Amino acid sequence: MENQKDLEQNKSKQHLQQVALLKERESQLLTKLSPAKREEIASLLARLSLHYSLGNANQTELKMLMDDYCDDLSNISFFALEAACRMYRQDIKSQFFPRAAELKELAVRAAVNTRHELHVVREKLYYIDTSRQLSQPERADPATVDKILKGLYENLRVDQPEKTEIKEAKAFDKAYFEGKSEVRSADGGETEQPS
Repeated sequence: MENQKDLEQNKSKQHLQQVALLKERESQLLTKLSPAKREEIASLLARLSLHYSLGNANQTELKMLMDDYCDDLSNISFFALEAACRMYRQDIKSQFFPRAAELKELAVRAAVNTRHELHVVREKLYYIDTSRQLSQPERADPATVDKILKGLYENLRVDQPEKTEIKEAKAFDKAYFEGKSEVRSADGGETEQPS
């Protein structure tokens, strides 16, 4: 009996540690995917502009350009935007300063794995929470369980359709998919026209 309690306590500790690690990872991923600050976007764009000419734009025009880019990229995370800038810079076809839409597209591609990992972490947390709830019998009301089981039993006792009806349904499907002009439903009701 003592060993059983120790096993349950160890299992409970492991469960809590696993949940804590998953929640910490979820928090890290959410931070990684949170939108970049305006200053961070401007910093990345300024750095990128060192690699590509912006033409003969004066300071006012450059400020307006950077403001537009910051607005357009405001929902992108710093991590994804930084990766997008790197990908654009390393692409041999990149000869000019990128459009905001190009950076957005690259950022979305860069964030795919992170979003997928976040999805997996959340699924694991949900599974752990659900399995924990299901493993705690004190939450289940015996009267409700009995009522559900009786309802299922009653549904099983209801007269089941004859096997001939199933054959009719198969014939109906066959006729329908062979493209016959008019097909009766299995219950002999309305007719349907194949499309």
